Amino acid sequence: MNDPVTGHCLCGGVSFVVTFSTENGINLCHCQMCRKQTGTLFSSWAIAERSAFSWQSGEDQIQSYPSSPGHERTFCSVCGSQVPMTGGNQVAIPMGLLNEDPGIRPQRHLFAASAYAGYPISDELPQFEAAPPEWGQRPERSDAGDTIPGMINGGFLCGTLRFHITAPPTKIMHCHCSRCRKSRASAHVSNLYIDPDTFVWNAGEENVTLYTLTDTQHTIGFCKSCGATAPLVFPGLAIVPVGNLDDVVDVSNAPHIFCGSKAPWFTVMGHVPQFDTTPG
Repeated sequence: MNDPVTGHCLCGGVSFVVTFSTENGINLCHCQMCRKQTGTLFSSWAIAERSAFSWQSGEDQIQSYPSSPGHERTFCSVCGSQVPMTGGNQVAIPMGLLNEDPGIRPQRHLFAASAYAGYPISDELPQFEAAPPEWGQRPERSDAGDTIPGMINGGFLCGTLRFHITAPPTKIMHCHCSRCRKSRASAHVSNLYIDPDTFVWNAGEENVTLYTLTDTQHTIGFCKSCGATAPLVFPGLAIVPVGNLDDVVDVSNAPHIFCGSKAPWFTVMGHVPQFDTTPG
């Protein structure tokens, strides 16, 4: 067994301790449900035995959403971070929540057939088109709603919120800072930065909850029904999670920022711009 590690959501209300077996590995899941909930290009999680996991605080602020038959996705009702999902004798741990090196590394890509076309898989890890055989049939689900031709369309896991963007982004970045990793519970976040005048809510704006981390300006938006990460619209700037998108935007060559803070278990692949903090 590896050493115990701690983890918590962005607001710190939900916290836990877990120990991973040396036989464990991290799953990188590209299914649309994971992308829609986390707002990221893929989710990052690992299985631990229930006996090696314990809640430290915040079980009463966990909310769940039934994303498919027999499967509920859990998130913090205060800050929207995806949190561990318990079931039977095992627990699925979102890796972006961890505070220390868990001693395990990515082992495979799941639902690779659903991977976001604007960010091709570039490493040599094994790829499964859907779930691995030992899990049985776990069909992909699409919640894409009505789309507007010629626009960049997107929405939430639960389908209550829809939006479109009328012009290309002004900037694209992948951020590895600890706050972003906590808020999305994954390896890193990927965002479009756009002129707010080009962003249009189609439906469900009233379902978005905002949370600002204490003593900072770091703000996250999430759906109060399913916990999906939401776009943020400020005066002069809108930030759109790439995982929300139904249409393809090429984000493969966008810079990776705050790599000095990246998760110790994740490696940025390819010859892409990388910065310890921000460019310049």
